[in-house]
Amino acid sequence: MHEPMFQSAGTENSGSAMRIREDHPVFEMHFPGFPVVPGSMTVAMVLQRIGQMVGARVHLVSASFLAPVRPNGEPVTLKTSASAGGLRFRLMQGAHTVCRGAVCTDAGNGHG
Repeated sequence: MHEPMFQSAGTENSGSAMRIREDHPVFEMHFPGFPVVPGSMTVAMVLQRIGQMVGARVHLVSASFLAPVRPNGEPVTLKTSASAGGLRFRLMQGAHTVCRGAVCTDAGNGHG
């Protein structure tokens, strides 16, 4: 059974805030003593949240991980802005950008 790692924490400074479940089973292996959210789970959450925000399926164009996303009690906040052909996103944990990138919708990439 898939257990959600991210839980909605409302909105924060015009972004979508989420809390990371510190008791999620993935942290038993990734990594003991220094838990880090797997990049694939971070990207999946970003795509799901942006898709909900825009009401359409979105596809990853690019992503850069700048720092580990940690289950340290500090929520992560997803912020988006319009760009040519899609949206840019920035995932913050506290004052730090931990991931940034771009997505496009089905309509914006010819998969219509």
